[in-house]
Parts: sequence; C-alpha cells; structure tokens
Amino acid sequence: MRVSERQAIADRIVQFYVEKANMNKFETNTLRSRAIRDTLYSIIRRYESTGNSRFRPKTGRKVTVDTPEVVKKVMKALVNTNRSLREVANKLGISKSYVFDIKEKKGIDS
Repeated sequence: MRVSERQAIADRIVQFYVEKANMNKFETNTLRSRAIRDTLYSIIRRYESTGNSRFRPKTGRKVTVDTPEVVKKVMKALVNTNRSLREVANKLGISKSYVFDIKEKKGIDS
C-alpha cells in the first residue's frame, strides 16, 4: 500500500473519530482484529499529540528530483550552450554526476 493510500485511510479514521464517534476510541474501534485496533489507536494517538493525521516526512537524504522538467532544462543547457557539466549543475542546483547521467541517457554529444 502506498503512502498516499495509507494517508487517505488515516484521514478517514480521524474524520470518523472526530465527527461520528465524538472522540471516543472505543466507538471508533468497530473492527475486532488486534492488528487493526493497534493501527487505529496509533493513528488516533498521532492525531491527539499533533493535532492532525498527517505522516511525518521521511528522514534522511532527499531524493534527487528526476522530473521531466529537470531533464528538459539539462538537455537545453547542454545542447544550446557551450557550458560545462559543472556550470550546468551549479545553475540548476543539482549534482554534476546527475547531469552526466542525464547526458548519457539522452545520448548528448558535446
């Protein structure tokens, strides 16, 4: 299950908890499975401690944005100008190895 799907389920649980169950955990727990009950309680605990049901962002290094827009910008900067990989990387705020990878994937000769 994707993070967005889990987030949607958590939002629905909190909405039910607040609107229908009148902030009562036992009414929210209509399912009798222990695993589901623990999940419900952890979602409700997160809502009570933070005030919303949103997941925290993942820790660690950010993933490089590999979007078509970035690839187009790199290709345009490499093909239309006579810039080095280092100059393109500094201009776009990405690593030069990432610029090199895009260059190799697209078969750009400079």
